[in-house]
Amino acid sequence: MGVLILLLAVVLGMTALFAFVAQNDPGYVLVAVGGYRIETSFWAALAAIGLVLIAGWLLWKLVRGLGRGASRLGRTFSSDTKVAERMDRGIRALIGGDWRRAETELGRAGRGPKGSPAALLLAAWAADQGGREQDRDRLLADARECRPNDKSVGLMQVRLLLERGEQEAALAALAELRSQFGSDPVVLQLQARALSEVGDWTALEALLPQIRKQQRLPKEQWHRLQLDVFRQRAEALPRGNSGAALRLEAELPKALRFVPEVADPLAQALAAAGEHSRAERLLRDAINQRWSARLLDTYGRLEMPGADRRLLTAQNWLQSHPSDATLLVALGRLALHNHLWGKARHYFEASLQLQRTPEAAAELARLEVSLGGLEAGLEHYRLAAELLPGGLPALPMPQPESSERLSRP
Repeated sequence: MGVLILLLAVVLGMTALFAFVAQNDPGYVLVAVGGYRIETSFWAALAAIGLVLIAGWLLWKLVRGLGRGASRLGRTFSSDTKVAERMDRGIRALIGGDWRRAETELGRAGRGPKGSPAALLLAAWAADQGGREQDRDRLLADARECRPNDKSVGLMQVRLLLERGEQEAALAALAELRSQFGSDPVVLQLQARALSEVGDWTALEALLPQIRKQQRLPKEQWHRLQLDVFRQRAEALPRGNSGAALRLEAELPKALRFVPEVADPLAQALAAAGEHSRAERLLRDAINQRWSARLLDTYGRLEMPGADRRLLTAQNWLQSHPSDATLLVALGRLALHNHLWGKARHYFEASLQLQRTPEAAAELARLEVSLGGLEAGLEHYRLAAELLPGGLPALPMPQPESSERLSRP
């Protein structure tokens, strides 16, 4: 600022001096070229020459600056072009599964002053796909050095570890990301995935409120996450512990109450703990809401009082589902609970006519033998064995006349 003021003062002083001299002695200059004559004062001619020189100097500076800018622009454009070409070759190799070339091209595109950290992340992915874990870690470290506070580097590392099945290492990396970025939605989702894969349901359940608060997880994924947690809790319920079963029933979200994967083990735990009415009501309501062969099978198997009422309930279901083989087996079992042997046989036979299952055949065989029909019972036992998943292997069997062999070891 001081230099500018001084320069301005000098210019003003020179201008005043020039004006004073020009006024006292203007001088005379005559320029004649061909038929043209220019007459002016000496000082005006001198000022014109000065202006021309200044204009020429400014023009030279402008041209020189433009030349340097074009050179720099050319070098920058050339550098950007090389990075773009390497990125293009690297991505093409990545799509084509040429992991080595993709790693090389993308690694080169990511390094240098014009390099892209995103290219380094893609190169790390290519190295991981190619099974070169040391190269992968080195490229991730290079990307982290380029952008120390960029969470994308950590997220890529976690995803690669999860793909490799290294959940414990992924959880350690996620803990570091949580310390840096807190409850970031993507970090929370990856943490939930890792906890689900290692089966740490307690930690995953503790994470659910944070994920719900973010409201970033798609509805289907959120439902699946909740379902996995409560299904595991229901399956892990200790038998005979009514407190644990009742607590889970109270905490169960409304959207999961009638899901068979949760309702079935919970009802079994309630029944085992002596909470028969709660178990029966849960199964009945769940079947009314979501018709399920799994729930029907459990409804017919449970050992608890009130078999007559459960038989009436199942008979009402039969009116709207007359062709359900699983329901007919459940009805047969409930009829057995009520000592209705003829009804039980009818239901089992009707189930076999609709669908040949080992359960229906075995139940009918057991009933026939108990009623004295040994031949019919053996025939249905043979059918049940044939209907087992995968069947029985074809092995040599003794013939009736080979009784002598049976006594030998």
